[in-house]
Amino acid sequence: MSGCVLPRTLLQAVATNGLGRYVPQLQRITLKFCKSRMNSKARDYIENHLVDFARRNPATVVYVKPRRHRPPLLVAEYLCGNWQYVHAAGMCCEEVFNWMELLRNRSGLDIMPMYKKWSTKTPSIQGIWHPFYSEDETDHPVLTPEEIVKNLHILSEPNTEKLHTAEEILMELAHKQKLRLDG
Repeated sequence: MSGCVLPRTLLQAVATNGLGRYVPQLQRITLKFCKSRMNSKARDYIENHLVDFARRNPATVVYVKPRRHRPPLLVAEYLCGNWQYVHAAGMCCEEVFNWMELLRNRSGLDIMPMYKKWSTKTPSIQGIWHPFYSEDETDHPVLTPEEIVKNLHILSEPNTEKLHTAEEILMELAHKQKLRLDG
């Protein structure tokens, strides 16, 4: 699919999660497996780790549903109403464990590409700061300690140049920026 037709979104968090207490977004998870199939590794996870998972996550309802002659399947239902399906055929016990943890930690929202990696509700007129927008380094050269000692009498004198108005300073900066862009 082309990027032009995929819906895009801004980076956002689940609304008000954690203000009073943290609410896990995984509402229920169903493990569907076959009792008679030998390659159903989900049975190893069910026998060894599922009770611990259920004890660690009391807010999540765990269902175990045996199905005859079908590959194992993990079905997760989230508070936002979305469902996620993971086909666990050929997975070892560790992989099923990792998928269960991933499903537990997800928000349940659809994964969509983002417009940009940052967003704000109050955008700045100035835009994003960038190090190349600062003044030229030629205005303020970096001196070595020996040069500072040699020029100490010059550096200690107050700057008695004509003070510029804000308008003159802005015009000078705009002129410098225009030269950089044209340059």
